[in-house]
Amino acid sequence: MKKLLLVFLVMAMCVSLCACSASIEKEKLVGIWSLEDGTNVVSITFNENNKFSCEYNGAKSEGSYGLFGGDVYLNFPEGKPNPFGADARSIFTYNGESITLDNLSLLKTSIDKDHLVGVWSAKKDTVEYTFTFTRDGKFKCVVKTEGAKDKTLDGSFEIKAVENNVNLKFSSTKANPFKSTALGYEDGNLVIEEITFIKK
Repeated sequence: MKKLLLVFLVMAMCVSLCACSASIEKEKLVGIWSLEDGTNVVSITFNENNKFSCEYNGAKSEGSYGLFGGDVYLNFPEGKPNPFGADARSIFTYNGESITLDNLSLLKTSIDKDHLVGVWSAKKDTVEYTFTFTRDGKFKCVVKTEGAKDKTLDGSFEIKAVENNVNLKFSSTKANPFKSTALGYEDGNLVIEEITFIKK
């Protein structure tokens, strides 16, 4: 009876330990994780090749990472200081929806470069817009208006993890056909000034 009770106790301890943290696979980790709570601005991008880049309150760094169960180990090589502090921990714990380091809890941003790269199109009234995003951070925008000559614009873009949008930097600011320079990301689509772009 005592042995049976001991077995149940051990099983209960194992279940409780498993409930504390979840195991994370690379497929779940790859992407952008961010936090902005009024005090801290944190962003970490994990890549397929086990490399990462991060920003913590303006300080930037990069390195490699490894996974062990529910933990994500960050390795900052020589010359790449830990932006969280010289003596700070560099192990994030995965909790099913977030990764946590001390009092910092980061959520995964829904948009990433792999999904963004490609052709997106939209039409409003008599105007048709087409954005083409490339992996090197460049974009091309074609504006077709009925009865007028097509306009081809270009520039660079940056994914802003905290805002969950794509910031556009046109080669010529006068060429921007929109009042805004940011494409929001909503339900898998890109949106700017009530114009919704769908990926082809």
